[in-house]
Amino acid sequence: MKPNCILWVFDSLRGDHISHTGYPRATTPTIDSLASEGVCFTNAFSQAFWTGPSAGSILTSLYPLNHRNGFLYKSNDSVESVAQSFTNLGYNTGCITTAAAINEDYYPEFDDYVCLYGNGSLSEAELAQRITSNAIDWIENNSEDPFFLIVWTDGTHHPYRVPNNHQRHFVEQDDFDPTVENLKNHHSKQQVINSYDENIRYNDSEFGKVIDYLKSNDIYDDTTIVVTSDHGELFEEHSRLEHINKYAESVVSRVLPDSLLLKTSISEESNWVGHQSVIPFDELLHIPLIFKFSRESDIENLGQNIPHLAQSIDIAPTLLDAHPDMKPESRFQGKSLRKSIENKEEVNQYVYSSTPLLMSPGIFHSIRDKHYKYIRLELKDITDMRKEFNSDKIKFLQNMFHYINSPKEILFDVDNGEVHNNIKHMNEKKLEFRRLFDQWEYKSEEYSFSMDSTTEEHLKDLGYLE
Repeated sequence: MKPNCILWVFDSLRGDHISHTGYPRATTPTIDSLASEGVCFTNAFSQAFWTGPSAGSILTSLYPLNHRNGFLYKSNDSVESVAQSFTNLGYNTGCITTAAAINEDYYPEFDDYVCLYGNGSLSEAELAQRITSNAIDWIENNSEDPFFLIVWTDGTHHPYRVPNNHQRHFVEQDDFDPTVENLKNHHSKQQVINSYDENIRYNDSEFGKVIDYLKSNDIYDDTTIVVTSDHGELFEEHSRLEHINKYAESVVSRVLPDSLLLKTSISEESNWVGHQSVIPFDELLHIPLIFKFSRESDIENLGQNIPHLAQSIDIAPTLLDAHPDMKPESRFQGKSLRKSIENKEEVNQYVYSSTPLLMSPGIFHSIRDKHYKYIRLELKDITDMRKEFNSDKIKFLQNMFHYINSPKEILFDVDNGEVHNNIKHMNEKKLEFRRLFDQWEYKSEEYSFSMDSTTEEHLKDLGYLE
């Protein structure tokens, strides 16, 4: 019997805010329960720190500049998503999405789409309830045959709103309303984190209703479930200009009005909204990754936390390697994590990311092992600078200033925090990472800016654009 497969992606969910992995608050009881039955990779990292390129890597098992799907890329029509792999195996496939970056134009291989974005829907406190209802309805209508379902929820993305009838755990009923504007101008970091954690707890409880439905209808044991995120979020850990030329930072801090400095979090450690215009810190790339396998799976040694490095592109090959009658596609750049689970083998010595930033001609690459991270900043084609500038002048100028004054190479000792750039002091490690970068098949091809009206409205809804 072929197992059902569900891939549940919580947008912007940090890997270190999962209670199963040691976070002191009980934010994720449903996810914790799944992890106790399966496996949790505690050092999992995304391929980019915003949704467009990260989603492409999750869905295709390719690095961002290979799949080239997302807001900034010319679509690579030759790339197929993992949905096609399941279709070829006779599965019903569906995608329930609140993100404009996941749609039938980019990923046409799904049989069904339920698109819940647009018209301010991401600001609704009840968004997670709508996702739950649609997920249960879809499963009910498609569970006669094996199914593969992706649920992409922006419920955990800012603004961190919860319904009035949700039982509070970390915030009071009359705390501030965590709209994008309020989050940008709020002064209490802890209150922002409280709202974030409350929102996680609410979305976890809604996810739990889907799990309860699967159990009550005898579907749960026959279903492999993967829980992950596309990227994390910054709070008080870093500022936007933390590693630029200090003279330039001083000039900015003196010239720009206080209101703009606060709004853009440009020099203070208060970048708690969004995940743009910053270096690929671990807080942005570290994600949860949990597998609960169906009873048809022949993977052994479950019920463990695995500290080995894992990547978003490893999800699809692991799903297809978890059952005797399936196998990963040769086109995948990710690796099956089966050997890490069963034999405690290190499948990945390094993890990689490539993040093109909105409203800019630049891209951040990173290569990380367990102890060090190498970052390279590349400036790309500027043909579409005028269009980008007209779309969001403040963000474009902020990004251009950032790139002009940023170091082109950074080397972090992640064990001691991503604070000091060691590129001038650790020559042997620098040369090692440079060789790895030259060997990396990230396939840097020319890309161009492309944004339709629906995508633009979606980004405004999320607070990326003014």
